Amino acid sequence: MSTIKDVARLSGVSIATVSRYLNSSGYVGEKTRAKIDRIIEELNYQPLQSARMLKTKKSNVIAFIIPTLRNNFFVELASFIEKECLNHGYKMILCNIDENPELETSYLEMITQHNLDGVILSTGSELHKKLENKPLVLLDRVENMPDGVSVITSNHKEGAMQAVRHLVQQGCKKILHVRPEVRNVPALLRQEGYEEGMKEAGLTPEVFQFLSEEEMYAFNYEAYDGLFTWNDMTAIELLFHLKKSGRRIPEDIKIVGFDNNFMSSTIYPSLTTIDQPYEKIAEEAVKAVIEIIKKGRTKRENCVLPTQLIIRETTEVRVLHE
Repeated sequence: MSTIKDVARLSGVSIATVSRYLNSSGYVGEKTRAKIDRIIEELNYQPLQSARMLKTKKSNVIAFIIPTLRNNFFVELASFIEKECLNHGYKMILCNIDENPELETSYLEMITQHNLDGVILSTGSELHKKLENKPLVLLDRVENMPDGVSVITSNHKEGAMQAVRHLVQQGCKKILHVRPEVRNVPALLRQEGYEEGMKEAGLTPEVFQFLSEEEMYAFNYEAYDGLFTWNDMTAIELLFHLKKSGRRIPEDIKIVGFDNNFMSSTIYPSLTTIDQPYEKIAEEAVKAVIEIIKKGRTKRENCVLPTQLIIRETTEVRVLHE
């Protein structure tokens, strides 16, 4: 394995010069920089990250802390955040808490011990109180928003209202909102938007909260001609369940999900859904945390991003032409 001494010797410069170049800690002439670059590439030299961290007190790493990997929203969002971090010269570490206090403590220790530069937090827990000394941005699942912390979220309430309005426009009169018994902020805002949309249409809101998949499947959906589910995965599970039970989609019952995950356009019939702008969420979150890292900004800035109705086959009856 090549060392910094090898790079210095073959470049014809001192170890101190190579170190200044690697750590951007002093002047190195253009010709010398080009020579060092060439030798580093020839030797495939990898500077020790830990050594650089000790010198610069920077890791160039941002932690993205999520509540679960069982929700595709976080899986897809993580890929966009990682890409955005790389675009800005940072790496991303994904920390899945999975409702486990021991994991939460372990990740907190890692963030501190390895001097990670910043944190994007999306657990909806009180974890932010233990990260007060770190550049921090809260994302999506936000509760008890503290002063001095930036918040990035979609307009969950308006998205739910878009879903209800579309189902009403498609002729639905009995629209059920299906969601698990959770109390995270996006779920509550989507239910609030659903209820407001139903009242706007002069319809009676009905909410079914389930504790398990078995309970969700056991519910009698016969009386309803429209479903608005809290996310796409619930919509997809119900779509297959209803098809097996003989309900035609969208002729007998229409379904709208929320998120626009990668599966929603690939299943049959394809899922009408409310799109969350994954790429824009990632862009705003990474931009905000890097700004805090570099400038030490502490003023809270909220960014609420618009959602969009994506109409597909679970609400649109296709007309076949001869």
